[in-house]
Amino acid sequence: MILLFLGNWKSTIIIAISIPLSILVSILLLSALGETINIMTLGGLALAVGILVDDATVEIENINRNLAMGKETVQAILDGAQQIAVPAFVSTLCICIVFIRCFFSLALPSIFLFRWLKLSSSPCSPRTCGRELSSPRWPCIC
Repeated sequence: MILLFLGNWKSTIIIAISIPLSILVSILLLSALGETINIMTLGGLALAVGILVDDATVEIENINRNLAMGKETVQAILDGAQQIAVPAFVSTLCICIVFIRCFFSLALPSIFLFRWLKLSSSPCSPRTCGRELSSPRWPCIC
């Protein structure tokens, strides 16, 4: 699909390389922090890959637009990155704001989120349920 929209093999390869590279760095960072790969982290990685592809596509299109205006390659890259920095940040912030509701909800998403936050900062094992969720009201979700 990226090749269809961009119409350029070089741009498609750049985006295709950025996806596994970002996932690899994310997994290494999770490993360094002692986190496990679970539903929350896989969901976050899926969301992040979608954002990465969108932002990379916009960035490459903007660089190509600057190159078509006759700018040198380095200047086109710098101008292209500067021109979409604020819009990319605002769109990412809007996506993050959508998930703030999970913090204030008593539904299932907040249970997963609070469980992950509490288990990541507590000494109990990630494979066992914390005492805070083993009440009759919130059954264990292991």
